[in-house]
Amino acid sequence: MTVRNRGQRGAVLVLALWLVLIAGVMLLGLNRAARVSAAASAGVLDTVHARWAARAGVETALAVLADDFSTSDGRSDVWWDDPGAFEDVDLGNGYTFRVTAPPDPDNPDAVDQTRRFGLDDAASRVNLNAANGRWLRGLPAGGVGGADLRLDASVADAILDWRDGNEAARAGGAERGYYGGLDFPYEIRNGPLRTPGELLLIKGVDPVLFYGEDADQDGLLSRPENDGDQTTPPDDSDGRLERGLAAVTTVDSYHANVDAVGAPRTHLGEAGAATLQAVFGFSNGLAQAVGDEADGEDDLFDLVGTRDRSNDEVGDEEITELTIEWLAQNWERVTLSDEEREAGRLNLNTASRAALESVPRIRDDQVQAIVDRRATGGDFLSVGELLTGGLVSRRDFERTAEYFTVTSNVFMIHSTGRTPRGTSVTLRVVADRADTVPAVLRWEVAR
Repeated sequence: MTVRNRGQRGAVLVLALWLVLIAGVMLLGLNRAARVSAAASAGVLDTVHARWAARAGVETALAVLADDFSTSDGRSDVWWDDPGAFEDVDLGNGYTFRVTAPPDPDNPDAVDQTRRFGLDDAASRVNLNAANGRWLRGLPAGGVGGADLRLDASVADAILDWRDGNEAARAGGAERGYYGGLDFPYEIRNGPLRTPGELLLIKGVDPVLFYGEDADQDGLLSRPENDGDQTTPPDDSDGRLERGLAAVTTVDSYHANVDAVGAPRTHLGEAGAATLQAVFGFSNGLAQAVGDEADGEDDLFDLVGTRDRSNDEVGDEEITELTIEWLAQNWERVTLSDEEREAGRLNLNTASRAALESVPRIRDDQVQAIVDRRATGGDFLSVGELLTGGLVSRRDFERTAEYFTVTSNVFMIHSTGRTPRGTSVTLRVVADRADTVPAVLRWEVAR
């Protein structure tokens, strides 16, 4: 063999070795890519599994709402707090869900606060689309370091301007011109807010005012929410959680104009004298007088003092005068409204102390009386119990009764699903249970 042939064979051998090496490197790379892809696929699949576990929690909550036939809604109901139904429910093979809500709102300063295993009642919050200016100005605006502050009048004006349908700005408010002149302009709604988060678009509302110190909106004081300026969110590290507007506001609550068993309330101006006599035991003269007085009225208290002024003979059991005490006793049965739904009433059984304190003309001692009554007497069955139970005077009942209800229809469901590998997904759902089958109004994947 010549030297030249040996050189050629050597070159071929080197080339072959290089090809084998390159192929090996490529194979290793493909193997690694395959492992990475498999791991990523497994992660995606695990997330899907976690989401469906959370979905199981949502469906459980909807079923609980559908099965609730109580005549009022409050803390005695399963949906309020039931660890058996909502805490780390085992779905098999290591999959679980939990449905949680912020802690009991009656004791916000407790150091041992724990989340409830239940639902968050929209009627426990102030409806931004129904509250008047005075009610908005009563909302807490503590943010960081000012838990007892109330919403500035200019912010209340801006909220009213945002939701009204005209272009006339209030003294401290803003209309289309303001939002169109921003560095990043956008249109004003000029209609009802669609989500509470829309507040962040309104002049004067910033994240501190909206979230307060409760950045994760769970109602619990976590370490990042109590470490000053070390981490976000900003807080004053005073050991108490100062929540923002997000914790006390809603856009979804409404009051159904029905009685305790779900039947339409009796319209005192339209029912007719015979019905008023048969249903309420009015004398004929009082029934006629109430029908006449109620014509064109929309305030039940305008009927107080209406009397039977006829000379007709009346029975011993017949009612001859519509008193405020009678109105309180029958509050859940009567109406002067033709609307099927009325937005904005607070549920006396579930409203937080902050929400109660925002109600126009209510006093601190009356708020405390409501809180104490809930703790010792159970749920209110009627708004009228404010008067019949001695919590407020006749005058104060007339001032505040229209702000309250004892029933709820819309709920926030926060369901977290978890897989055996520890992957979790939280779904935030707003549901309306007015119909036989509760309807989902909004659906959001939190993480």
